[in-house]
Amino acid sequence: MTTRARGKRFALSVLTTAVMAGCATQSPRQASAPPKAPGLMVTDSAYIARVEQKALRRGLQVQWVNPPKRRTPRAD
Repeated sequence: MTTRARGKRFALSVLTTAVMAGCATQSPRQASAPPKAPGLMVTDSAYIARVEQKALRRGLQVQWVNPPKRRTPRAD
């Protein structure tokens, strides 16, 4: 067997393995996320205050792009 033929055979086996791995399915347990706990998402103002206070002491300014959120118990 020539070197070129070995290279083609190796490339074909790698390609076949990659295609088979890409087509593999996940079990239902791994594919679905657990249900989230009921509750409302609110801005975590206590955390924001702590971070901004620490930043102010260091002479920095914080600009929140995505303010941190926390889940609160739902009051029904």
